[in-house]
Order: sequence, then C-alpha cells, then structure tokens
Amino acid sequence: MQWLPQPSFNMSASDRERLQHMLDAAIEALSFLEGKTQDDLNQSRVLALAITREIEIIGEAASRVSAECRASFPGFRGLW
Repeated sequence: MQWLPQPSFNMSASDRERLQHMLDAAIEALSFLEGKTQDDLNQSRVLALAITREIEIIGEAASRVSAECRASFPGFRGLW
C-alpha cells in the first residue's frame, strides 16, 4: 500500500520505505485484532506473538528514520 502523504521536504527513498513499512505493519496488526477481544489476545499466544512482531517491525523502522524526516512529523515524537 502507498498511503504516505507528500512531505514538505525531499524525503529520501529509504525514509519513505521505512515509513511505509511502519504503516504496513500497523495495518497488519490492526487486521489481526479485528473482531478480537482482550480475552482472545490473552488466550492466544500466536495472536500475541504476531502483534508483538508487527510492533517490533514498527520500532525497528522508526529507529532508522533520518532526523530530518523525524522533524517533519512532530506528531510522532514519542515513536522516535
């Protein structure tokens, strides 16, 4: 999926790819949780591990986003 808005600066291809990975992982995690309850999550180790993996992907990609790109998305400061 290509859902990223055009930034106000010339974003590098690697930053764009990392942000897209973050978005894709978040969408995937939400799809895993669709229709599930807290009890479902508590009872399914497979579901919990799948969600954990998607969060790891988001964190890994976020840690590699450039400082210039981070500065252009102030709403995500806690994620960086």
